[in-house]
Amino acid sequence: MIYTIGYDHLTPAQLAAVIRALGIGRLLDVRSVPYSQRPGFAKAALAKTFGSVYQWAGDSLGGRPPGVTRAGLAALAASAESGDQVLLCKEQSPGECHRYHTIALPLLHDYGLDCLHIFEDELIETSELEASIAEDRPYLCETFAL
Repeated sequence: MIYTIGYDHLTPAQLAAVIRALGIGRLLDVRSVPYSQRPGFAKAALAKTFGSVYQWAGDSLGGRPPGVTRAGLAALAASAESGDQVLLCKEQSPGECHRYHTIALPLLHDYGLDCLHIFEDELIETSELEASIAEDRPYLCETFAL
């Protein structure tokens, strides 16, 4: 399964707790520029905290040029069956981030992969988020506990 999460309202410890709670084995940083003014979220700090679980992928899945590439999407889709992974960016709301618009939607439409977006304690499928936006209604979701 491919998850997405925004760290804007999290601490590194809270991010680690979410990753543990959901059994996620890989943290893919999809920021084009992997630096942050928030302590613990710069590339070096994440690599130190998460070790081999952390990988920067902003060169092929980032929101700024060159942006999300076809090769980046294809590699992500191919890795989907190798274990649960989460795409990390700053924005808390998936609908306000490139991880929904330029990664999750193409994965759904081009590869048939429905990502789960982590928003606070909710898990929202890409297909449900897309339908709720199109139909101007609240989204349906599952919740999880830490």
